[in-house]
Amino acid sequence: MKILPKNHNERFDLLDKYLPEVYKKVSELFKKYRESYNLRLTKLDASKVKEYAYELRDIVKNKK
Repeated sequence: MKILPKNHNERFDLLDKYLPEVYKKVSELFKKYRESYNLRLTKLDASKVKEYAYELRDIVKNKK
């Protein structure tokens, strides 16, 4: 895939189209991601983000 998305919406559209299982996981965390721009994550939220990051890495690795 040689597409450079211009914004979050395009990134989400590409994920939904090409990696739907990743899209589902990422969309659950997107609100926390946006909140983290201005607010600190709780330890629990940070732990969830870390856990999802490892899960997503494994999903993407298995796609190759």
